[in-house]
Amino acid sequence: MGGDFGPRITVPAALMALERNADIEITLFGSEDEIRKVLPQTAAKPPERLSIIHCDESIAMDEKPSSALKRGKQTSLFRAVESLTQSTRLCKAVVSAGNTGAFMAIGKHLLGMFHHIDRPAICARLPSANERTWVLDLGANIDSTPEMLYQYAQMGTVLVRTLENLDRPEVALLNVGSEQGKGHDTVRLAAEKMKASAQLNYVGFVEGNDVFTGNVDIVVCDGFVGNTLIKASQGLARLISGMLLTDLDKTQREYMPVIAGFVEAFCAQIDPCRYNGASLLGLNSTAVVSHGSANANAFAHAIELAACESKLELPLKLSSHFNQ
Repeated sequence: MGGDFGPRITVPAALMALERNADIEITLFGSEDEIRKVLPQTAAKPPERLSIIHCDESIAMDEKPSSALKRGKQTSLFRAVESLTQSTRLCKAVVSAGNTGAFMAIGKHLLGMFHHIDRPAICARLPSANERTWVLDLGANIDSTPEMLYQYAQMGTVLVRTLENLDRPEVALLNVGSEQGKGHDTVRLAAEKMKASAQLNYVGFVEGNDVFTGNVDIVVCDGFVGNTLIKASQGLARLISGMLLTDLDKTQREYMPVIAGFVEAFCAQIDPCRYNGASLLGLNSTAVVSHGSANANAFAHAIELAACESKLELPLKLSSHFNQ
């Protein structure tokens, strides 16, 4: 129940996801009193397919992962992740808008990672000319070795193959230029590993602007670059939408409905809320990270992504890939 706004956002998001998806059930971990304050006043009990597990403690957004792991056994985040373990099997996927570092540390501790994976990676969709491009890592690891970048490419390939039903998704490495020989040693060595792999459909280097052209399905980079990229793109999308919608005044909406409709549809297409929810790949269960400032609609998208990954057994397919 973390994030910048807590139950004020996550509870309406859960109700929204339940309304849009008749085949999912949701368990909320957090202060029961705070959760019930946000539930509809007419609800004497939680709606059908929604349950609450009370937790007295929570992890602060700025708390160090090591501290969160040591004291976190009674926190909402720890208990939510614990619900996925073999000993409980209470839930099949977990979504959090809270402390990402703590989420990853607790996930590694309780769920474990696939064999032959050094670190988990965060992967999310960005809008592109061909609907979307998947990018990883988006901040789980600030520094990445060539081997880790190669692992990200493999995880991204399995994810896109599973969720998008693409047999051989195209993978590219983000670099300062598309020419061979560009960039530092890490990306050049990673490129050699990817080029030599029969498991990857590696197509070479791309630059930042290529992320949005839709020419490739997966873009791989380290977490520092990826986090900067996604935050900058979200800021730009909000700036463009805000400028367009501000200029579209009431008169224009009434007398130019076609133009108004086009502008509103375009803004909806690039709205970061639509793409909220990033997969924490490498863990033995489905874990999805939501933006801390997400609104209810955005958090509902993260819930739906987690449900989709769970139904399609993405962690099992990833584990099978790395245990070959």
